[in-house]
Amino acid sequence: YTGDGSTWPTMDKWASFDAMWTKFSPLFASGCTSKQLPTNSPAETANIKSAIQTISKQHSVDERVILAMVMQESGGCARVKTTTSPPPDNIPNPGLMQDYKGSHNCEGFGSKECPKSQIDGMIEDGTSFFAEKVKGAGALSPAPKNDAQKYYWALRIYNSGNYKPGDNLVGSAGAATAPYASDMANRLMGVAW
Repeated sequence: YTGDGSTWPTMDKWASFDAMWTKFSPLFASGCTSKQLPTNSPAETANIKSAIQTISKQHSVDERVILAMVMQESGGCARVKTTTSPPPDNIPNPGLMQDYKGSHNCEGFGSKECPKSQIDGMIEDGTSFFAEKVKGAGALSPAPKNDAQKYYWALRIYNSGNYKPGDNLVGSAGAATAPYASDMANRLMGVAW
């Protein structure tokens, strides 16, 4: 996808949460092994699903978006390593959602079970931060044409820190991942990789 998100798939075209979960959750193992980390236990994977469904509702964020973000940011690997924003900021982005200044993660747990409280915390950190971006995207002028476009703008902001309405969501990344919003649109359509 390219452009400002106005012609991208609307929310009624997105895959259902259950269809996305069915496609994405088996990939959590490769999300860990590709990073040379222990794979999630069945309990950890169940706790990720529960946290996404519960916490997304608490913040009025579509659960499908949070699931897609978990896949994009960590591959669903509970023990994913913390990344750091580029210099000069060098801000840690830990956890399943690699969220800005988050405080929860299971990095360094090795094969020890990642506690439900940490998984809940990772999803809470990322979802609460993202919810602020959704609110901010909805307040931009001119306003997004629909809720899906608002989410696409918020995803661009989550990944790069800013977005100017009318800009190409794929070409306005700065130091962030250029196709981030487009990747997310594909994930929301149920495309798994």
